[in-house]
Amino acid sequence: MARASSATPVGARRGVRDNFQRRARIARLIRYNRAMQIFIDESGTFAQSGRSHAISLVGALCIPDRRLPYIEKRYLKIRHSLPTPHGEVKGRTLSEEQVDQVVSMLAEHDVLFHVNAIDMGCHTQEGIAQHQLRQANGLTANLTDDYRPALKARIWELRDQLEKLPTQLYVQSTATFTLIANVLQDATLYYSQRIPRELSSFSWIVDAKDRARLTDWEQWWALVIKPWLQSHFLSERFGVLTEGDYRHFARYDMDIPKYLKPHLSDPSAKSGIDIGKLLGENFRFSSTAEPGLELIDILSNATRRTLNGNLQPRGWRNIPRTMIHRGTHYINLLCLLNEAPTERTYPYMRVLNHFRHNGKNMLVARHSH
Repeated sequence: MARASSATPVGARRGVRDNFQRRARIARLIRYNRAMQIFIDESGTFAQSGRSHAISLVGALCIPDRRLPYIEKRYLKIRHSLPTPHGEVKGRTLSEEQVDQVVSMLAEHDVLFHVNAIDMGCHTQEGIAQHQLRQANGLTANLTDDYRPALKARIWELRDQLEKLPTQLYVQSTATFTLIANVLQDATLYYSQRIPRELSSFSWIVDAKDRARLTDWEQWWALVIKPWLQSHFLSERFGVLTEGDYRHFARYDMDIPKYLKPHLSDPSAKSGIDIGKLLGENFRFSSTAEPGLELIDILSNATRRTLNGNLQPRGWRNIPRTMIHRGTHYINLLCLLNEAPTERTYPYMRVLNHFRHNGKNMLVARHSH
C-alpha cells in the first residue's frame, strides 16, 4: 500500500489561498479611504503561572492606507511558503527565518509597531488588586453635578464592571488602553511629517477570540476605552509638532466642555481631541484571517517568544526597524505595582538592550537640526 502523503494537495492549498485573498479584498472594501489602519492583537495569557518571569503583551501595527495594498501584495507572496493551520498563519508556528522574512518586508515601509509587555512573574495578586482599585476610584473621582445624570450613571456602571473584572482581563485591558494612547501619540507625531492625509481617519481592527460572538471582555473594553482615553489625555497633554501638518487631523478637534476644564493638565487649553469620534468612526473586532491581523500576530508573538527566550536572534533582530527610536528601549514594559521590583537583573535584558538601536527616527531630516 502506498504511504499517504502529509503534504497539502495543490488544489486544496490554492483554494485556501484564494479564500484568504477574497477576505483581504472584502476587508479593503470596508476600509475608509485614506484611513490609518491599526491592527491590534495580544500574545500570552496575562495570568500568573508561578514562574519567576512570564511575559504577556499587546501589540499594534499602524499601516498607512496608501501603503497597505502593496504590503498585502508582498505579504501574500511570502505567505505561500508559510504554514497555515486551520487556514491562517499563526506566529507561533513560524521559524526564525520565516519571521525575519515577514519582519524585513515590513521594515522597508512606513509602518509603526508598538508593544506593551508585562512580566507577570514580577507581579503579585495583591499588587494588581490595589492597582485595579485605584483605577476604579479614578473613574468616579472627578464626577460632579455638571455631568449629565445618564452619563454619571453610566460611569458608575463602568466602575462596577471594572472592579469585578478578573485579574488577567484587567491586566490585559490596562496594557491595551495604554498601548492605544501611545499609538495615537506616536502616529500623529510621525505621520504629520510624512503622510499627513492619513490622519484624516483611523480604522481600528482588533483580533477577536470568539468567531461566533463578542466576548464579555471585548464588549467591556470597547465601551470603556473612550472615557479612559479622555481621562488620560486630560491629565497628560497630547503632544504636537510645530513643524507637523495637522490639517487633516483637525477634524477631531473639539471645544473642551466646561465640566472637564478643571481636570486639564494645561488650564489654558481651549480645545481637545474628540476621542469618541476618533475611535468610534471605524472600529471593529475581526474573527477572520486578514493580512493585517496575521502581520500583527507574527510581530507580537515573535516579540513575546523573544522576551521569553524562545526565539533566536535571527528571528527578532530586525523587529526594532519597525519601531520608533527612543532614548530608552522600544518595548514598553509595564509595572502595576506601587513600587518597582527590587530585582535588577532580568533574563531578557539583553533583548531590551538590542531594542535600543535601528529604530525609525521620529523627526524627518529637515526637522532634526
